[in-house]
Amino acid sequence: ASLHMRLMEETPGETAFLWSPDGKLLAVAHSDIPGGLVYQGITFFSDSGLPQAMKVDDPIVAFFWSPDGSRLAYVTDGDGEGFLRWMVLNVSDGERWPIVDFIPSGAQATMFRFFDQFAFSHSPWSPDSRALVFAGALITEGVSASTRRHQPPRIIVADAGPVPAADIIADGFLAFWSPR
Repeated sequence: ASLHMRLMEETPGETAFLWSPDGKLLAVAHSDIPGGLVYQGITFFSDSGLPQAMKVDDPIVAFFWSPDGSRLAYVTDGDGEGFLRWMVLNVSDGERWPIVDFIPSGAQATMFRFFDQFAFSHSPWSPDSRALVFAGALITEGVSASTRRHQPPRIIVADAGPVPAADIIADGFLAFWSPR
């Protein structure tokens, strides 16, 4: 078999990429800052290397394909200092919506830092591609980020659909779904 290579994009600084579960789309994020913790958006390529019109322009902390490949969940800046926000992108039509603003636990923040290495073995997605699990503190009215940091982190399950809903299910520093 012959090996066919195609240059898809030159990316300066740091790059993170993940293939969709069906291998049809490649999501690529890059940071111009070497060792940067935040990427400048996500671009998409077909399996033949062609750039796709769909893209994400938000600052990106981490991103994860849903098991069925229909959605991409990504973590970006939230409202307020220290808060992050889960967003979901629907791949078929490019529609996107916010899920929840939160402060990650220390362990969750570390996992996000290395998300591209953990994405396939430690997914925040439920096996049915309907919910996300993560650890930290939810944003609440009148409670500052500094106050929330001093409370024990919680395990949170959030519906990944366009109608926001999140439930605290336990205390804990980090959680993942079983693949089945």
